[in-house]
Amino acid sequence: CVENGEVFTVFGDGEQTRDFVAVEDVARVVVALVGMEGEIPAVMNLGSGAAVSLLEMLRLVAAVKGKAPQVEHKPVREGDIRRSCAEIGLLRSVLPEWRPMGLDEGLGKWLLK
Repeated sequence: CVENGEVFTVFGDGEQTRDFVAVEDVARVVVALVGMEGEIPAVMNLGSGAAVSLLEMLRLVAAVKGKAPQVEHKPVREGDIRRSCAEIGLLRSVLPEWRPMGLDEGLGKWLLK
């Protein structure tokens, strides 16, 4: 936790990307799919569709909390994925009205509690 001065470990340079998605978004999709009639694809990616670097995530956390987290860099771990981002086109075609919450909105909503 930023307030407690906990150190965040970043393996590598922190420029690796991930697709962060709010659990609230996941729940909304699951509820919408459960209530749907007709055929639904058996497999779909669920994410935000946006690649965000770990360092950018830490910058956003700092902006929301008003305090930068302490970061410790360690060597890259063997097998770590450098780039990861969900292709959510199929999901958006099944649920055209659904839009993922923005990362800044989600962090603001959950980190300020």
